[in-house]
Amino acid sequence: TSDLRETNRFLLRMGQWTDDTAMALCLADSLLANGGFHPRDVRLRFLAWWMLGYNNAFGKDKAHRDKVWGNAGSVGLGGIIGESISEFARLPADYTRTGSATSSGNGSIMRNAPVAIMYRH
Repeated sequence: TSDLRETNRFLLRMGQWTDDTAMALCLADSLLANGGFHPRDVRLRFLAWWMLGYNNAFGKDKAHRDKVWGNAGSVGLGGIIGESISEFARLPADYTRTGSATSSGNGSIMRNAPVAIMYRH
């Protein structure tokens, strides 16, 4: 494995994770901290992930992040979740008004495993 190269889209190293895992960790933290679903807290943690690097893959590898991405807090923000995070920064409400019924992204599915684990019984 020592000869593997950084060939992924975000130039992450082995063991580092993408936005979907980071946001799943944000959701898990929120569920545990609040004893259940608290939408505003989830959105706040997503904002902290994007702006401050909360739960991102660079926690112990800031030198690599700085080299590859400059001062970006995190990587991988999709269009619809990006709109929602921007909206929340301006108006911290429980739920977003962005997106549409015809949106076809799958990011929410990839980051929702903590919900199934939290409410397994």
